[in-house]
Amino acid sequence: MNGQWNHNKLEELCDFIIEVIKGNFTLQLNPANSGFLEPLIKLLNIMNEELNTLFHHTHSEKSYPQVNLITLFINLNLDIKYISSQSLKYLELEHEPKNLKAIISEKSFLKLEKLFKTLNKNFAKKKLKLDFLNGKGLLFKTQAELHLKNDRVGENEILINAYKIVYQNDRLEKYRKRVHSKKIKYPTRNRSILLQANRELIEKIHTYLLENIDQKFPGMEGLATIFRVSESKIKKGFKHYYGTSIYKFLQEKRLEKAHLLLTETERPISAIAQECGFVSPSHFSRSFKKRFGYSPSDVHRNPK
Repeated sequence: MNGQWNHNKLEELCDFIIEVIKGNFTLQLNPANSGFLEPLIKLLNIMNEELNTLFHHTHSEKSYPQVNLITLFINLNLDIKYISSQSLKYLELEHEPKNLKAIISEKSFLKLEKLFKTLNKNFAKKKLKLDFLNGKGLLFKTQAELHLKNDRVGENEILINAYKIVYQNDRLEKYRKRVHSKKIKYPTRNRSILLQANRELIEKIHTYLLENIDQKFPGMEGLATIFRVSESKIKKGFKHYYGTSIYKFLQEKRLEKAHLLLTETERPISAIAQECGFVSPSHFSRSFKKRFGYSPSDVHRNPK
């Protein structure tokens, strides 16, 4: 359960960062209240507020205020009786929610529950802060006014007008449209599992190469047969995780081992070349000199 919560929270973080990249500085992350992500969430929220202030201060001559209004009717059970199409647009919702709990933060929901328990049903108007959740679970902080209404059958309904003043900027809007035209993706849960499996496979291949460094390399075709995957998957995966090709990696590790054996043992160069997987002493000498700048016979031997 905790692992699933962490995964969902990380997806929410990704959505938030993508919104910031798009130039949307009006949203906030829902607090985690506990766990290792809480400091990061607080930092990102502060960062987005600072970006919003900085951008509109820098381009103040081109910024102008716009009121984003969320309008809906609820009953005393917090069931939504009506929500405007504009509200759905602001909150990026595809379908009308049935209960207010689905679109406000837990903190705001508890605040309303407590308010309704103590509220005089004849109240005219009440002001409070409400944090709405958009379709991606990100916070849309608002100032809200609650008005008591009576419908035709006598059931009390409450009108909620929640608003947020958002500063618009033509330059920022052009940037947003340009970014929106591009698809920004991040790993889904299934893709994350796939990436994990790929990494484990490449780590197994890495271990196999180190354990068989003195053996003749079976070639990419041989590796593909041993691990039952395609050659291209091995090549791309190894390059991705280790930053080099398998051939270069193997050559480097063989030469490192050879250098160590030369400095710490008195074994013949030909025996060391064979133990490190080189096809011949001459091939070993050429590769060694190219890598270290001097030949194996020039190594100062200091056997233990």
